Amino acid sequence: MKSFLDAYKKKYQVAKQNGEVSEQASDPISWGMFQYLCKMAMAEGDTVVWCWLVWQWQLMCRSVNIKTLVFDLFGVAEDAMTCQFAIVKTGQSGEKTNLKHVYANPLQPEVCAFTALATYLSVVERSGTANLFEGKQQHKMFNDRLLAMIQDHREDLVTYGHASSGSKHSTHGIRKGAATYAAWGSTAAPGIVAICLRADWSFGSTLSRYLFLEGAQDQYCGRMVAGLPVHSHEFAALPPHFEDSSHADVILLGTKPPVGYVVK
Repeated sequence: MKSFLDAYKKKYQVAKQNGEVSEQASDPISWGMFQYLCKMAMAEGDTVVWCWLVWQWQLMCRSVNIKTLVFDLFGVAEDAMTCQFAIVKTGQSGEKTNLKHVYANPLQPEVCAFTALATYLSVVERSGTANLFEGKQQHKMFNDRLLAMIQDHREDLVTYGHASSGSKHSTHGIRKGAATYAAWGSTAAPGIVAICLRADWSFGSTLSRYLFLEGAQDQYCGRMVAGLPVHSHEFAALPPHFEDSSHADVILLGTKPPVGYVVK
């Protein structure tokens, strides 16, 4: 029995290190804690953790989904970027993946998905693959660095009320926190169906046959998790853009190679 328990503990710790522990074993990362960690990642110059954290929060997905992101999965829809995973846990053959809208937050650049992505692509050296995050163990790296950051700043997190001394955190807490914030972070929250579908959660065979994701509610949900103020006109804030996209200088700029490698 002792040898069995020792083997189990070892396997559990390996799974925990890889961010594969049960979601029930992780406390949700609150909006305040999310903001704090984004600021710390920026201050420490860790653009990988910053970009990964922001995009996992906004897409309300698992860490293992972020590691599979390739540039072909991204798109543009008016003032939003879009992303649709090829495979999710509830749809291994790709039939249950949903198109998700991701919005900029010019009011809070530390949590802005556009800013984090642009910074990451500008400063991280890439080898030319189609993967957004290159490397075989990127999800493990992110998990290790995120947990180390939480541990290093736990005293401040507890002082500011973002965490408790006994709270347990892993990458699973990011999706928990984003979904919780979307549902309870405002008195004007999106519908629970939109939240569940954005998080790629199953809600029963009957409902899943009749309720599908529509653009309006996902767009609303996307603006919520972007941190835009829902009770203000700034909820409709636009990303950085050129006022006159037909201007010759803008067209010339678009023909120049981007800063950093984007597509092969």
